[in-house]
Amino acid sequence: MLKYPARFEPIEGGGFFVTFRDIPEAASQGLALEEALLVAADTLSTAVGFYLEDRRSIPCPSSIEEGEELVALSGSVSEKVLAFNKTLA
Repeated sequence: MLKYPARFEPIEGGGFFVTFRDIPEAASQGLALEEALLVAADTLSTAVGFYLEDRRSIPCPSSIEEGEELVALSGSVSEKVLAFNKTLA
């Protein structure tokens, strides 16, 4: 399963803004950390779908850095990413 590093930045007034440095198109937010994690996973999967539709190579996950959390793609989406990138090589 592919896991991408994400940054969860607190939003003034409450909630978290989530960004992925490997997949910049995937940005989301949630009112609580648990919600932000769920929305981030869905947003990441959706952004990967755009890469697939556009037939663009999907970046592999970078190593996690301080202040980041790992967000996993589902097993089936991870398999699609790996197989798709192999066809472009």
